[in-house]
Amino acid sequence: MIRICNWEKFQHYSDRCPPWIKLHKKLLDNRQWHELGDGPARVLVELWLLASESDPGGEVGLSLDDLTWRLRRKNASTMLAALEVLRDKGFIEFASTLLADATQRRGETETETEKKCAFEVEFSTFWEQYPKRVGKQTALKAWQARRREGISVEDIMAGLTRYLKYKAITGEKHLNASTFLGPDERWAEDWYVAEVKTVVEDKRPVLDEKFKRPYEPVIESRPTRVEIPFPHRGAV
Repeated sequence: MIRICNWEKFQHYSDRCPPWIKLHKKLLDNRQWHELGDGPARVLVELWLLASESDPGGEVGLSLDDLTWRLRRKNASTMLAALEVLRDKGFIEFASTLLADATQRRGETETETEKKCAFEVEFSTFWEQYPKRVGKQTALKAWQARRREGISVEDIMAGLTRYLKYKAITGEKHLNASTFLGPDERWAEDWYVAEVKTVVEDKRPVLDEKFKRPYEPVIESRPTRVEIPFPHRGAV
């Protein structure tokens, strides 16, 4: 719950939820009002309008989430930041329930921030080893998504080791890091290359162990000289 400070001094109605509220010119000379900034100043006016609906007036009994939706803010963190500015400047007060909600929100935000920083540190180790360093921010988002899914750093880095060995053997082009870390789980593939054995023919000559000279195959037959008959004596 939120209480508007000095509500009874500046606003008083016989019926709740009036069609209009009072905006005093004295606000123009309020230094704290001018120090608010556009966002919190707008929220303050909107809170005044909401407070006029309550009975007794001057209170906004909405949770942080409901208030965020009612004032059409993007998220509760932005809403909470504006409320804290208004509280510090003395325009509103927080009830205990809203303070507890705010503390819980801040704790969740801080935890998420710490986790995000841890993911960035882990990713830097991966990025240094990945050979194709393009699209770093996209790859970082993919890394954070995998880590939030519960995938360990060790599993991803083991997949990177298999991947690098595969690419070194095949010589294929590397994937973008965001693809490697993407939802298709390319990091989890085996990246297996069957071992290829090359048979090298031994062309060295076989040595004759006795004479230590190249072995010569045995010639089983040799061509013989053709014998020509001797001319007969007395032949002309």
